[in-house]
Amino acid sequence: MPETNSYMTYEGSTTHPGCWETTVWIIYNRPIYMTKQELYALRRLKQGSEEQPKAPLGNNVRPLQFIHSRTVRTNIDFKQTLTQVRLKYGPEFVHSTIDVLNYHLEE
Repeated sequence: MPETNSYMTYEGSTTHPGCWETTVWIIYNRPIYMTKQELYALRRLKQGSEEQPKAPLGNNVRPLQFIHSRTVRTNIDFKQTLTQVRLKYGPEFVHSTIDVLNYHLEE
């Protein structure tokens, strides 16, 4: 896992058919890096046990879904983050980024 204590969560659905609304998704504010070998090992994982393996865990993605009034919770201090971004990139970058985020949240 990334070395960060900042993240967002929301309640959503599983990615495989049935798409049950039983999942809490965690989104870190830092990427998770892995080697090609680690990615290959992750793709080889199977459901079930070693004695009775079932289907692979991979290829269970589905298209992006609308937010449908879901609540997104976070412990990220956006005021501090925006101040840091303003200092690094300037105020115009912040405004254009917020416009993009608002557009996607309204969909």
